[in-house]
Amino acid sequence: MSDLEIDGQVLAPDQPVVMATTSHRMQGGSRFPRPPFPHLVQTGETVPFALRSLVSDEPSGSVAPVAFSLLPLPDALTVFESGPGAARHRSQIAHLSPREIGLGDNGFLRFVLQLGGP
Repeated sequence: MSDLEIDGQVLAPDQPVVMATTSHRMQGGSRFPRPPFPHLVQTGETVPFALRSLVSDEPSGSVAPVAFSLLPLPDALTVFESGPGAARHRSQIAHLSPREIGLGDNGFLRFVLQLGGP
């Protein structure tokens, strides 16, 4: 990342910032360099949820409203790819009836998820 700006001003190299990322990226996944953060807070929450929580705790209360949501479609399915370790966490998405369908050519574990509910 370079030339990051806030309100049109380039951040100074030593300016503190809050950065949210996934544990996959924090561990150098997908060949991303592992960031050398001096202060790390792990929440176990999703990035959007963590960011929304951070912003909503600010005195300004400037939380962006949710612009839209998706309604479940009966019998809707999708293929989801994740690291092979995801199988250990299947219980966290049990409501999507995950069905493992093997590794893809890219080495990611593939699941079929039932978006419309069981």
